[in-house]
Amino acid sequence: KQQVLKNGLPNKYHPSDHMPVGCILEWDVDTDCNSRDLRSSDKIGFTDSTSSEGGRGLFEEDRNEGDVLQEISELLAACPFSAEEQRKDFEFVISPVQGMPLERGMRPTSEQILQVQQRRKVKKKLWEDVSDDAREMLERIIVLTKEASKFSK
Repeated sequence: KQQVLKNGLPNKYHPSDHMPVGCILEWDVDTDCNSRDLRSSDKIGFTDSTSSEGGRGLFEEDRNEGDVLQEISELLAACPFSAEEQRKDFEFVISPVQGMPLERGMRPTSEQILQVQQRRKVKKKLWEDVSDDAREMLERIIVLTKEASKFSK
């Protein structure tokens, strides 16, 4: 330790400045809390339980349209927008384009193409302006919105 403090890293004895570090983390999960770990909710197939103590939660295939819409609503309510304008912009981005999706083999009209382009432009600016936490929630909402649209087909 004294040699590292005296000579620094890297040095001839330790050619890398990467020190091995290990730790064990434990935390309690408040299952009554409205917050969710968005990184894991869709990857492990559970949406209602983050408890490691055997809570079953809902598998993606067990979810219905109401479950998906409820999660969208909860995420929108909890999303840390910095201004109401951001919320309105996002609601525009996820709003459906009239007549879309198209039947197989059909081409979008010039008006539909214009509407999609407008949404992409607003989304690009929004992604530059929102926080990382908000962006993560918004990305999850977009995935859920696509999932919800499959129920109405």
